[in-house]
Amino acid sequence: MAHILLAEDINDLRILMRRFLESVGHTILEAEDGRQALRLAMLYPVDLFISDLFMPEVDGIEAISHFSRAQPGVPIIATSGGSAYGGTLSVLGAAKHLGADRILQKPFGRDALLAVVGELLDKAQRG
Repeated sequence: MAHILLAEDINDLRILMRRFLESVGHTILEAEDGRQALRLAMLYPVDLFISDLFMPEVDGIEAISHFSRAQPGVPIIATSGGSAYGGTLSVLGAAKHLGADRILQKPFGRDALLAVVGELLDKAQRG
């Protein structure tokens, strides 16, 4: 199974997502913000990066931009429930433009998360 870096500042949601991913055999590295995610990405090779967009320290847009340059070819999923600064879809669209391969609008369920993760990992394995 895959090594996945998960950046999510909401503790309960991060734990839930980790449990979903671990339930199908993935190994998860957890980050509470984009800065921590980028530090972990420099220390450990990963097969997939999942990042919330609105986090303290370094936001998900910046983290995705840096990650995609540092580890080209590693798939990225951007997630967001939106903010006061604009519509969720426009922000997720910006994330896709900066390197995210797929976007997931919150709230999403276990099946949606696992389907997107599986799709991207299968695609990455095929080259």
